[in-house]
Amino acid sequence: MAKPNGPTCHLGMQSCFGEKNISKPSIFTQLETLITQRYQERPTNSYVTKLFTAGSNRIAQKVGEEGV
Repeated sequence: MAKPNGPTCHLGMQSCFGEKNISKPSIFTQLETLITQRYQERPTNSYVTKLFTAGSNRIAQKVGEEGV
């Protein structure tokens, strides 16, 4: 079964048959899920755990670094 990356219908719809594609979560949703999991579990070998321990200023700094 093909999983198209975008509309496949000549009208710009997901399907000419009125079906909707089932797509996987976006990378941002996946990232949010992972960060939430790390926050709840706090594994000792996790960099995200270290960021939570360091506090909001360090988290903001890291987000800024990654944004650049």
